[in-house]
Amino acid sequence: MRRLWLGLVVLLPLLLVGCASDSTADLVSYVDEIKSRYPGVVEPLPEFIPYEPFVYVVADRRDPFQSFIRQRTTDIGDDGEGLRPDFDRAREPLEEFHLDGIRLLGSMQRAGEQWAVVRDPAGDVHRVREGNYLGRNHGRIVRVEQRRIDLIEIVSDGRGQWVERPMHLVVPE
Repeated sequence: MRRLWLGLVVLLPLLLVGCASDSTADLVSYVDEIKSRYPGVVEPLPEFIPYEPFVYVVADRRDPFQSFIRQRTTDIGDDGEGLRPDFDRAREPLEEFHLDGIRLLGSMQRAGEQWAVVRDPAGDVHRVREGNYLGRNHGRIVRVEQRRIDLIEIVSDGRGQWVERPMHLVVPE
């Protein structure tokens, strides 16, 4: 039994050495092929503009926390006075859509009165004029021009007041 183990220990390394080959010619040829290819050009790094800090001087600028649009506000209070939407009036069909979904198509004049033609998000076409309402924020049309509608929205500012916000729709280019 001892001779058998000794024979296996001697024969096993000989068998493993016999299976190994020293043929690395394919690897050498592949490396030579890669080295012979055109190396290509590396683009130069872009030039970075250094950051220049901005110093805010309060004396000659407006307060950044106040709106640059002059807004009229009043308390929402229960006294019935002041600026607030008329919740008792019948809502018009275009008030169910957000203003950014309504597209101005153009305008026309009929019987001396300027009308605008708009398309709602559902694809329906409507004719509106000064005094009609658009959008979900109680937007009343105050002027209809050839390529533009001006309106005033009444929105809550979240602090117990109503605010008039001027908006407009224009014919897209």
